[in-house]
Parts: sequence; structure tokens; C-alpha cells
Amino acid sequence: MNGMVSVEMAEEMQTPPNYITLATAAKLLGRKTQTLRNERDKGNLVCYRMGGVDYTTYQNMKDMFELCRVEPNPRSSFSGRDKVVRRSMSSSTEATRQARAKALKAAKKLKNS
Repeated sequence: MNGMVSVEMAEEMQTPPNYITLATAAKLLGRKTQTLRNERDKGNLVCYRMGGVDYTTYQNMKDMFELCRVEPNPRSSFSGRDKVVRRSMSSSTEATRQARAKALKAAKKLKNS
């Protein structure tokens, strides 16, 4: 360019995207700056670096929240009918359980006779 500004460029300059530093963004969110750096490094927050200072926009922060959204747990509780049966990984525990069940059965039989 010969020092002239195009119409498109002039329009963009009139409506800046409101860049804010990561430190300012962190204060607005009540978080530490390092938290936002971590999100940037994970690819969840778009940042721009100029002069060694990282900047982002309000829209980038909104986008980050959508990327960090946690889906609801499809099954957060169980009714009595839906009990989960857990099997022991230890054969010695299973043997103990079976021996105890046998002993209880024998004791009940003796009690009733």
C-alpha cells in the first residue's frame, strides 16, 4: 500500500474486537492468569501475542466456555432396582464370602431344628 487505508480497513478500525490482556480477563473471571494460559495451551482459548503480552477478546472467552462445557452425567443416580453388583477381584475375598454364607446357612438350620 502507498500509505492509504482501504475502506474495509477503516471500518475494521472503527469497531475493534476489544482486546484485553490475559491478566484483565483473569480478573474478570475471578481466576488466575495461569489458568487462562493453561486453557490457551490446551487450545481452548484463542490468544494473540504482541510485544510479549498475551491478549484475547470477550468473544474468545465465550468460545472457551463452550469448549470447556461439561456434558451432564446421563445417569447420576440409581434406584433400588438398578443395584450394581460388584464382583471382588480377590479370590480370597470371594472364598471368605462364600464360607461366611455357608456358616450362616448352617447356623440358621441348627437354630430352626
